[in-house]
Amino acid sequence: MSDSAYTSTGEFSAETEGGERLLFHTTLVNLAISSRPVPVPFWQAIGDQEFDGPLPRRHAYLSVYFPVEVTAGTYPLTRDGDFRGSYAVGTLGDAESYYSTSGQITLTIVPSAEGEQVEGTVFFTALNEKNGQQVFIKNGKFNMTN
Repeated sequence: MSDSAYTSTGEFSAETEGGERLLFHTTLVNLAISSRPVPVPFWQAIGDQEFDGPLPRRHAYLSVYFPVEVTAGTYPLTRDGDFRGSYAVGTLGDAESYYSTSGQITLTIVPSAEGEQVEGTVFFTALNEKNGQQVFIKNGKFNMTN
């Protein structure tokens, strides 16, 4: 998911209309600097929700992406801009991805030289470009610390 090997603590939660489950909630989180899918470094805050059931286990992933030098504030989310969101669901290595087409992220605490921590809220509409289905992420909240 990211280029970093940091261990992060915190949580990520949201309502996911059209997603795997109505409620996304996890404490399996990662805050890291990444350069994928684009070569410009950015922060990725990701949550991994694993579902009980037969093997291979299904997962839902919720991510937000923002520039390394970001300041606290509210920003629009887009598909390919500096601020993005994504949702994915499936088994490890075989997940269907949905990318933000519109929405908003509010960052109240941002990573800095004093500490790698992020806190904020998010909502967005995400589109799966392969099948045209949408997922609506509502009331998203995240708080992560390395």
